[in-house]
Amino acid sequence: SGEMKKVLKISELSVLKYTYNAVATEHDEKGNDKYYVAYEGTVKAGVAFSKIDISIDAKEKRISITMPEIQIQETWVNSQTMEPLFKSEKDNQLGTHSQMYKLCKEDLKTRVRTDTDFLSWAEEGARFAVKSLIEKWVKQITGEVYQVIVQ
Repeated sequence: SGEMKKVLKISELSVLKYTYNAVATEHDEKGNDKYYVAYEGTVKAGVAFSKIDISIDAKEKRISITMPEIQIQETWVNSQTMEPLFKSEKDNQLGTHSQMYKLCKEDLKTRVRTDTDFLSWAEEGARFAVKSLIEKWVKQITGEVYQVIVQ
């Protein structure tokens, strides 16, 4: 049991990588749309193994795992995919490449925080991955089958 906890404390588990194709909007001081930038961004989510709580009942051959909240581990925007879009040519008042990149990065972070589908997929993926990993590892180490409950 101490050995299992040691193994789980070593790193993060990345369970979901997702690509967003989105459009970020830059606003002026009055809150009006200034310009738009289409971009492709990628998000990686997972759990920190060090925050997984494990309780082992050897007599009942049962392992209970309490999972931490899913975490967004990385977000990145592919700057090669950024494409400015204008409402009309007279609105062609784009920012610099670095301003557009910053705009897209902020837009992606906001999207991810509010994307309940993405977060629930990631949580489901994390539960499944941890359950499978523990079941296989315990069987390999002990030669016995334990019931693994993830909550």
